[in-house]
Amino acid sequence: MSKDFLKCILSFICFVCGLVLTLLFSFHFNATNPSCIIALCLGLVLAAIGVFGFILHYKNLIIIENMKKNKLPILARWSYKPSDFSLVKDKILEDCYVDLSLIVLIGVFCLILAIGLIFPIATDSIGLSILIIISTVILCSLCSILVYFYHVSKLEKYTTALINYHYIYFNNELYSIYRSCYMLEEIEIIPGAQNYLRFVYGAPGTPYGPFQIIDIPIPPSELATAYQIKEHYLSLIS
Repeated sequence: MSKDFLKCILSFICFVCGLVLTLLFSFHFNATNPSCIIALCLGLVLAAIGVFGFILHYKNLIIIENMKKNKLPILARWSYKPSDFSLVKDKILEDCYVDLSLIVLIGVFCLILAIGLIFPIATDSIGLSILIIISTVILCSLCSILVYFYHVSKLEKYTTALINYHYIYFNNELYSIYRSCYMLEEIEIIPGAQNYLRFVYGAPGTPYGPFQIIDIPIPPSELATAYQIKEHYLSLIS
């Protein structure tokens, strides 16, 4: 399962939660309670994030499927087992901790909002608060379990890195020259007992360090191909 497929599921959950939150606070709106106003705005934001997130990751899924089916030209197709490579294993575990931390932060924020609704001491607000608290605990627990097993399952499964003229599919995740608010700024060959093709993402022209680094294991017979890929991507960002 690719990470974009997982994000499509999470985006749908995000949209449903946002929609429910918006409808709940539309029918139980209390202009004197700041938590009520914040919760309504949060619901609208979650619904919007869910819609745009689903569209974005669904488009990525189409690109991934086209790469897997050779409908797009492929520069390299390298198979590997993540647990056999320390840099790859560490990156998977790091991503797992980051994703779980994000879920916890969202859950804490929702719980704070729910507790804030109790202060007006209105019967309907207390019932709504309890509903939000229970829903938050259940949804965050389910999302955490889903994310944890998704990352852990990647460690022992053989997977394939696909490198295209414009896209890199690695660790079940799609990368391109641009990634969120930063972009690819360096490509290196890391020599050693195991050679790696390193893609460094950052904000060119700023003093800030790299925002993300992906290290793809290079099969021993594919070192020449790796240098060709390096030159190709350097030409794209130069």
